[in-house]
Amino acid sequence: VINATASYQHSETPVTETFQSQTNSVSSSINVSKTFRTGITGGLSLSATRIEDITSSTEPTNQTTINFSLNIPLLEGFGIEHAASDELSARSKLKATKYSFLNTVSQEIYRTSIYYWKYLYAVKNLKEYRQSLLRTEKLLKQVKILISKDAIPEADSEQILASLANKKANVYNAEQNVIYYKNNLITVLGLDPKDFEIVSVPSTDFPQINSEEISKILENTNKLLFVSLERRYDYLASKQSEKTAEIKLIGAIDKLKSNLDFSIQASYKRLESEKYGGAMLDSFWKTKPGFNINFLLNYQWPVENSYAKGLVKTYQSMLKQNILKSKQLKRTIYLNIRTAVSDLEKSFKNLRESKESVKYYNRAVANEKKKYRLGMSTII
Repeated sequence: VINATASYQHSETPVTETFQSQTNSVSSSINVSKTFRTGITGGLSLSATRIEDITSSTEPTNQTTINFSLNIPLLEGFGIEHAASDELSARSKLKATKYSFLNTVSQEIYRTSIYYWKYLYAVKNLKEYRQSLLRTEKLLKQVKILISKDAIPEADSEQILASLANKKANVYNAEQNVIYYKNNLITVLGLDPKDFEIVSVPSTDFPQINSEEISKILENTNKLLFVSLERRYDYLASKQSEKTAEIKLIGAIDKLKSNLDFSIQASYKRLESEKYGGAMLDSFWKTKPGFNINFLLNYQWPVENSYAKGLVKTYQSMLKQNILKSKQLKRTIYLNIRTAVSDLEKSFKNLRESKESVKYYNRAVANEKKKYRLGMSTII
């Protein structure tokens, strides 16, 4: 900290009923002080004062002082973790904020990916439902031809009509899902609603299923739990907030101590009696110096110290809250990972069974076509 001052003072002091003394004084000073992270404060100051007695024939006196000072706290405020607790806690809080920011970015990337896949899923679903509708419409035309030729009774068309209505409803729902997930994707991408048409049909297909990779994930669930605590930014932010509260608590506990400061001051004073204005500066290097040294031991005892006690309780509560939040978040992360791994396992099994189901249905369709050609089955 640099502090500079300059002043001018004119004084008229009555001495007797008929006489008063008049003095002009000019002073200036500059002080540089530095508080170190250990709590020790050092300072250097330069000052010059010129006093002129107008009513006297004596020469003005010009006095300069060079002062060195050092203050060492022996109880409260000594040591980096105590004296620099505000700085350390601010640095820790900034780190926690960065983790929170990275967590927000990660969540947005995750949401963007999820909505992209859901949008792709909706588009593929719509395509399948439309093809299914076209097949049903084609089947209905064929049934109507058979009815017109009296090959089958008219009542056989009712099942087709019911299926057709159901397929149309599926198409409408699928179209709505495409719009819904497209809007969600636009939102997470940060686009305006007017930019709706910018988001086109998805061009990247679903990733290929790698059974070996899935098996590896299922076998290393415990490793996933461990790695997650190292890479989850929300958990890192929570633990960093816990550390911030701990730093603040250490600083608050330090304020419960009494103040005991040891100070050293050493100064050189010089005096010059000259009338010309430059004598104020000349006095810095003139001879006849005066050396002073001062040792000071200052003790202050805060009797109640309610404010410091309140701070300690506040940061104790804050630390406990952050510890509980971290534990709860850890449990939530573990639970979510185990649920996700279980979902992956069940979905993978479901996929294999679905593939088998499709294979058997394809065979069933082929068999029905053979039976139809042999006259053993109807077109329905």
